[in-house]
Amino acid sequence: MSKSLRLQILGLLGGSLVLVLIIALACFNFLSGNVQSYRSLIEGPVRASQLIDEANLEFKVQVQE
Repeated sequence: MSKSLRLQILGLLGGSLVLVLIIALACFNFLSGNVQSYRSLIEGPVRASQLIDEANLEFKVQVQE
């Protein structure tokens, strides 16, 4: 009886560890997707905005000269 209780506890502990591992991997995958979305935002519209600002600044410098 004690042995079966030990096996039940080990099974429960093992199952819990597997569940925690699956949840951690799912969270990692979710966060990785968010990082990719942020990177595409930086490379797209934000970079275009920076280029426009640089062009405006260059134009103002040329007009003042």
